[in-house]
Parts: sequence; C-alpha cells; structure tokens
Amino acid sequence: MKSVWFVRIQPTLFGNVAHCSIRRSALWHSLGLLLLCSLPAAAALNILTNGATMSGSYWSLGTAPAASANAGSFQDLLIATSSNQIYQASGNVYAQSINITNGQSYTYVANTTNYSSGSPVLRVGDAVSSAAAGTSFSNSVSGVTNDAIYLANNSSLTILETNLNNATNSVQGNPLTVGLYCTNGQNFNIQSGSTLTINALIQASSSSKTITLTGGGTFNYGGNPYAPSNLLNNLISFKSSLTITNDSTFMLNGVISNGAGNGVVVASANSLFNENSTGTIQGTAILTVNSGLATLHGTNTYSGVTTVTGPSAMLEVFGHQALSGSSSLAQGSTTSLNSTLALATPDNYTMNQLQLSGIIIVTNAGSGPSTLTFTNGGYQTGTATKQIQAETNTTVIINGSTFDIIGASGNKDRNLNVTVSTGGAVTINAVLENTNGVITSAFNGGLEKHGHGVLTLNNVNTYTGGTTNSGGGTLMVNGQIGGFSVNSDSILGGTGTITSPIIITTNGTLAPGLTTAIGTLHASGGINLAGNVLIKVNKSVSPSNDLTQVTGALTNAGTGTITVTTNLPGATALALGDRFVIFSQAVSNGAAMTVIGSLPSGLAWSNNLATDGSISVVSGIVASPQLGVAQVGNVLTFTWSGAFKLQSQTNTLGVGLSNNWGDYPGGTSSGVTATINTANPAVFFRLSQ
Repeated sequence: MKSVWFVRIQPTLFGNVAHCSIRRSALWHSLGLLLLCSLPAAAALNILTNGATMSGSYWSLGTAPAASANAGSFQDLLIATSSNQIYQASGNVYAQSINITNGQSYTYVANTTNYSSGSPVLRVGDAVSSAAAGTSFSNSVSGVTNDAIYLANNSSLTILETNLNNATNSVQGNPLTVGLYCTNGQNFNIQSGSTLTINALIQASSSSKTITLTGGGTFNYGGNPYAPSNLLNNLISFKSSLTITNDSTFMLNGVISNGAGNGVVVASANSLFNENSTGTIQGTAILTVNSGLATLHGTNTYSGVTTVTGPSAMLEVFGHQALSGSSSLAQGSTTSLNSTLALATPDNYTMNQLQLSGIIIVTNAGSGPSTLTFTNGGYQTGTATKQIQAETNTTVIINGSTFDIIGASGNKDRNLNVTVSTGGAVTINAVLENTNGVITSAFNGGLEKHGHGVLTLNNVNTYTGGTTNSGGGTLMVNGQIGGFSVNSDSILGGTGTITSPIIITTNGTLAPGLTTAIGTLHASGGINLAGNVLIKVNKSVSPSNDLTQVTGALTNAGTGTITVTTNLPGATALALGDRFVIFSQAVSNGAAMTVIGSLPSGLAWSNNLATDGSISVVSGIVASPQLGVAQVGNVLTFTWSGAFKLQSQTNTLGVGLSNNWGDYPGGTSSGVTATINTANPAVFFRLSQ
C-alpha cells in the first residue's frame, strides 16, 4: 500500500488562525494530497476515507463519531469513501455536521442485518459533548455558520430510517431518528445540482429549532422506498420549522406535524415547496409563502394560518383536501398585489377566512367548476386590492355568507378586481360588503370586472363603491348593486336591481334578462344610454320581451342600435301590429336609435322610444309617391307627400332622358318652385328617397 502525505488542520492558540501539520498515512492512499489549510478554524475534520460502516478504523481521526466518549464525536464529518452505502452499525452518531463534496451519491442506512435493538439517532448540529443542545458553530468544510448538512458539486445523500433485508424482503431493526441540536437553528446547505433525501423522523431538541434550506439544491423529505407493509415507521413527522431560501426546493412526501408557530416558510423568489400526494401538513402548523411557489397535493388538516405575501408569492392548491378548511389565508404584513392563491384542480374548496391582498386565480380550464366557500367571510385587514382571476374556459363559484372587499383597515376606496377570460365564468353567491358588515360613508370599496368572460352577482350586495365592467365581457346582476358604468364593448344584463345611475358608454350594451331567458332589470337610479340595447322577444310566453324598469331620468345620448332577437325556443313568428315595451317610460332622444332584427318579408320595425319606450312591427311596403305640378306663368310648383326629395336633369334634345340625376336646389321638402328657362332644350324632374 502506497503512503502519501496529507495535511491536517487544527485550531491553535493564535485566535482563529489554523495550524497546518503534515504527516504520512497508509489510510489516505486513495485520496492523494488534500490541501485543507484554507478551511476556517472549527472542530477538527473527521473524514470517512474507506469502508461502509461507522467503524473507527475507517475515519481519519481513528474513531467513529458514535458516542460522546469517542474522540471522533462532535466533529465535522466529510464522507469521501468509495462505497455508496453507509451503515450506522450500532449506537448513536453525534456530529457537528455531515458533508459531501466529491460529486458522489451515498445512502445512509440505520441498521445492518445484525442490528435490531435500540432506536439509533443521527444527531447533527451538535458541537458540544453533553446532552444539552449545542450552540452556534462554524462548518470547516463549507465555511458557513451552522451548516449541519452540506452537499456540493452535484453530490447526493439519502438517509433511510430502516434497512431492507434482501433475503426476507423485510425491514431490519428499529427506525432511525435525525436529531437537530443547534440552539440557534441549522442549515441544510444543499448546493445547486445536489440532492438531500431524508426518510426518517426529524426531531429537534426543542420546538423552537429551525432548519434553513439554502444553496439552491433539492431536499426530499419522506417517501420511504420500501413497500408500505414493510415500514416500521409509516408516520414520518417533522417537528421543527423549515425556511426555504436561495432558490432551493423542498419536496414533501411525508408528514409535517408542528406545534403552534412552526411550519414551512418559502422565503425567496425562485424557491419551491412541493407537497406531493403522499405528503401531509397537520397539527397547528403554519404555512407561509413570502416569495416563490408552494404547491399542495396532499390531504392536509393543519389549523394554523396560511400566509401568502410578497411580490412573487404563489400558493397552488390541487383539490379541496389540500386546503385545510380550518385554516385562514392571511396576507401578512407586507402584502403585494402579485401574491396569488391558485386553485389548480376543479373541486369544492372551503376556507375559514381570506386575508389575501392579491389574486385568487383558477386554472382548471374546461374540467368542471371550482367552488370556493368562506365560512367566516372573505375578511381582509391589509391595504392592497383583492383580485379573482378565472382563466380561459374556467368556471368559479364563490360561496359563503359574506365576502368583504375592504376589511377593518386599509385603503377605504379600494375595489375587488375580477378578471374572467374568454369562455370563463365567475359566480359570486356571497354578499359583497365593506368593513366586515359595518357600512359607513368613509368606506367606498367597489367592484371592477375585466375580461371577455361572464361575472354573475346573485346576492343583495351592500358595498357602497361603484361597479365597472370593461374589456368586452358580461356582468349579470341578479341580486342588487350600487353605482354602475359599462365601458366600450361590455354588456350589462340580469334580473336584479341597480340602485345608482347606470352609464352605458359608446359601444357598451344594455341587455336586460338572462342569457337565454326573458327577464326584467330594475334601474332605480336612472340610465344614461350612449351605447346599444339587446332585447329578446318571444310572443308565446308572458312577459313576451325583456324590459328595463327605470325610475328616474332615462336619456339616450348616442346613436346606438337596438337589436331584437326572436330565435328563442318555442318563439312564434312576429306579425304586423306586434308591440313590445322595452323601457318602462319614454326615452329622451330615443328616436336617434336604430331598431334592427329579423322580421318576415314586408314588415319593418318602428321606433317609438321617445313616445312610450316601445318598439313595434309595421308594414315595410312603401306606397308610390304622387308628384303634383302646378304652373303659374313660367313658374312650376312641385308638391308631394312622404320622405322624398326632388331631383332633376337637363339634356339636349338629341340625348333626351339619361342617368345624370342631381338633387334640385331646395328640393328636400314639398313646395319647391322652378322657373322655366327656354334656353334649356329638355328638363326632367323626379322624386327620390
């Protein structure tokens, strides 16, 4: 066996300056020359150089880190063996840290087939030789304070709670516990490209311990690879808090069972917490998404507060079982409009409260409705605006007794923004209110509808701010709301009541009734109409047409179109003399609007809006006009009836009558005079519309 030189670092009395000593050892033949002088001063580095167990002969310091009495305990452990599986043969392992930097993958197993008694512990973050929890320490491999586990250079470490007996296909021995012993918390520093997997109970020395996942790598927790019938410990419990930072990923396949105030915190923009279908959060745990993405797939029963806050925070939920009905969704202290709750699977979701000053986005396009029920109101205490967003072809239903727009504090004039994409539909059955039911003149929260989809309001809402609809979609009011304004290309419909003035802008549309059924819309605050009107007619039912019941001023301010739809199921053909009252009173300047719609041959629409708010079916046949001519001297006087005008042409005798007709001066009304000019060989007159 070839001997080589290696360097060992030990702290000296000269403050934090490391002392380098050189010695020769046959045990280091596979490692070559290790230059470790750049490592910070800390506990001595104990390296697993060979073999597959925690036996002392395989460690550079000569003793396995198995007990407080051993010289190898409470050290920074660097795993560098060529064996990919390591056994904790017996006893406990006390370590300041575990480190892998050689790019290899290792599996750490609790017991061999010869060890089946006791409950072994792998204790990390332990820098003192006592039963008490250790204090802060410096990892001599990573150079970072409190790095309890450090993986770099695409390395991988899997810690299993049990070992499988290949001969009997059964688990061997008692389950392993991973203990966390640093008073000030510890880091799992998993560098990008590296992976840590722990399929064992993680237990802190006290409930206040925290784990900070950092480095940009991946931490998989739970999901023992053995068949369920072979497991010694099916319930994998995580009794500490975990903070995910620096673009790291935490994959949960086991159970997080935390006390009050503990849980999972996603703390950086590109960090990810992914709870798979086998994962569970239970107890009084909390979930906080300050930034990044958290996805929930499992069956969760935790009762702590779920917080989504920050400029890029998103909580994505797959199924009602993943969103605990006993929890509240809070907005935290620094809420941004970009905080998002995403419902990714169609289901019936129940929440205690919503305190999200951000976006509820539903993405389960075309796969059935998602129902979101608030058992204690959509109560909000922050300063930003709530948003509900339904993606293309997505259906969303908001239930519960109330949904509060403003909350007890914050911007008194903020609105609820609802964006419904093409083919999408959002229905709100809860009462939209201000200030948790306390209506005062100081709070004027309103509703803004955007997008090409449909928003339906079915309750008697009490919010005091305005309501606007823009972006080409439809707002159906089947309950009651206050002020309203329809912007260009948008539609207002429904069978409810709008108590404040309605403003229909140019190219906006007033469409009373339901989408496929006739109904009456009540406008108790009057209407200013500059856009269009859409009316459904069916003589076979009563009432036979949509109606807008108006109290107050009703004024037409544009030249819009009234479109009449007659193709409802069971509708009979219209006939001469049919009359339909579409407004409950006369429309000021109503004659400026044009009525269109399919009619049998020979019939036409008549606009009677300015008279009594009605339209009627009249004859579409125009009688031939009679042109009267009277001559006094050389002056001709032309008279006629109807909406015609006088035209003329002058030609030579050789040309006679041609097509060069032109409007005669002053010929727009009956009683036009023309003086005979003998210099004109041939002059012709006619009436034209």
